[in-house]
Amino acid sequence: NNSSTLASISHFYMTTNSISNWNWSLSIGDIGYFVGNPAEPGTTYTSLLDLSEAAKPSQYYYDSISMTSLTTITNVQEANSYGAYFLQQTAAACTALNGGSVAWATLQSEYATLSNSGKDYFVDADTTDANVVNARARYVVLFKNYGESKSWENFLVSSGNTPYYTPQPVINQHDTVFTDQESAYTLFMVIIALVLGSAGYVFMRKRVYR
Repeated sequence: NNSSTLASISHFYMTTNSISNWNWSLSIGDIGYFVGNPAEPGTTYTSLLDLSEAAKPSQYYYDSISMTSLTTITNVQEANSYGAYFLQQTAAACTALNGGSVAWATLQSEYATLSNSGKDYFVDADTTDANVVNARARYVVLFKNYGESKSWENFLVSSGNTPYYTPQPVINQHDTVFTDQESAYTLFMVIIALVLGSAGYVFMRKRVYR
């Protein structure tokens, strides 16, 4: 852009048709320039922007359909975009009643790219955006039905790693019945002991008064 020079880069832009060309990724380790032919010995390379350390969500941008303005993505737009993506990616499997076939790891890795504020907005109970609400509801249904059997990670968390959905512990019915039987047996033995004790006391009293 106009504020970038061969001494430094402040921004760079890439364009794509996200409606029909969205299922791809691009990795860039470094941006710079060569002086001379890179294939020839003695050519020097000057690095201008190192992108190798990690993703930089705060530097992502989106463009309008008419391509007239560039604006920073907000947390609301991030959350809504992911919600729409989640619903789209799970639609076919849910329609076929085969939710266990969804690409859970892919959905998880995509969620991980959201900014902290985007994650917080997504799991906030006060968020009412349709894409977010419907995606969260489908997430819970899928995780309830397939999470344990498929060893899925419960990845829908806030920036502080607080889960949106916490599975309820399964009550072991066998253990519960055993505990009740054990309690009943103990109570029965206590009653027997009391009865025997009372009978002995009455017998001793009668024996004394003779």
